[in-house]
Amino acid sequence: MVIILALLDTGLRVNELINLKIDNVWLEEGLIKVLGKGNKERLVPIGKQIRKLLWRYITQYRPEPARPNLDNLFLTRDGRPLTKNRVDSIIKRYGKIAGLTGVRCSPHTLRHTFAIDYLRNGGARGAHCLSVWIE
Repeated sequence: MVIILALLDTGLRVNELINLKIDNVWLEEGLIKVLGKGNKERLVPIGKQIRKLLWRYITQYRPEPARPNLDNLFLTRDGRPLTKNRVDSIIKRYGKIAGLTGVRCSPHTLRHTFAIDYLRNGGARGAHCLSVWIE
């Protein structure tokens, strides 16, 4: 569930989410550092609710990594990095549980939902307004 809420709160691409490193999540500052398209790094703000949920995930529910140097934030139950296909199936499963029919239920749909919500709440157009690019 925290994966879905993280996607909705941040507008991350699924590849950005699955490659997110635990050291790049700054809960106290409310930021995550993301490696995006073209290997560009950017800082993405995260809200209070998702900060609480991420803290709980990291401290109570995150599985032990399968390998010592594995630092991905999100892991499978057996401690391996999540894949794009696994995230797709998680979102589709929760879509079925929610009774969603006749609509596409995917990580990219959540990215679109984030963008629409952002604009409806007064956000400016353009990716530079959603996050801060690191040069």
